Amino acid sequence: MMTYPGAPSFADAVEPLSQEFDGMLKRVLQPGERTIIARMTNTGEALVVTSARFIIFKDAAHSQTGKAAGRYFPLPDLHGVTRTWALFCPALIFLTNDTQRERRPWQLSHCSFAVTFREHGLCTNVAAFMSSMLAWLEQQRLAFIAQGAIPAITPPLGVISRPGERFYYSAGAALFEEQTSRVFQGGTQGVSFRLMRGVYYRVGGIRGRSVNQQEIKKTDTGILALSDRRLLFVGSMRTVDLPLSKIVRVTPFTDGLRVNLASGKIQQFETGEPNAARMLQRLCANPPP
Repeated sequence: MMTYPGAPSFADAVEPLSQEFDGMLKRVLQPGERTIIARMTNTGEALVVTSARFIIFKDAAHSQTGKAAGRYFPLPDLHGVTRTWALFCPALIFLTNDTQRERRPWQLSHCSFAVTFREHGLCTNVAAFMSSMLAWLEQQRLAFIAQGAIPAITPPLGVISRPGERFYYSAGAALFEEQTSRVFQGGTQGVSFRLMRGVYYRVGGIRGRSVNQQEIKKTDTGILALSDRRLLFVGSMRTVDLPLSKIVRVTPFTDGLRVNLASGKIQQFETGEPNAARMLQRLCANPPP
């Protein structure tokens, strides 16, 4: 597990948790993993942020399973924090590629990827800290891509990795593919006769032809994942599994990328941010050892 020793700090944020949660935390902390936040956010709920991951604890009364549970997310998997309300309490929803696909329950106190707060001030401070953490993580991702120390991430939910395969990027995406459509081109032929001012009668007809036209069309939405071996898109209707060796060109966009294949086909992915293209270029040119 990779730790981030330079992660932002949060003053006076570490306090004793419940006896049950303290025991759970001690069992999972690894050598070198520094605790940044450890707070009981509400009755039966706790949030822990370390130099490697963020953790959400729920007691039996507040968990979906009916018994105390913890959920553990590597920091690189975090890409969004949303502030909302649950039963008149402020709440924070933590979004990863896995959690954003889970159905949001009405009672966020039972949600395994959200915590509620009994103090408005604490919620505001934690939300501001997580925003700074997300900005810092984005800087780290860019540095890792450029300098070579790319941290592996958890494979997307439901994706079966191959032996020895490591994933480095995952995000929601839309798939655009090159498709052929038939269009009609042509004109008219014949002679026009003037009957009166502004009125003409035409003798003849229409002559044209049907031609093929290449277009890039949106065909599906799903998850785009990049590993040290392949580009993988898993959608509701389409699955794309491309070995990196078949990719001959990567064109970056501010909100996605275009991939040219050795077969001549073009596929395009819209992710809403530019890191997918940077990561794919790096994996194709200089994959991690």
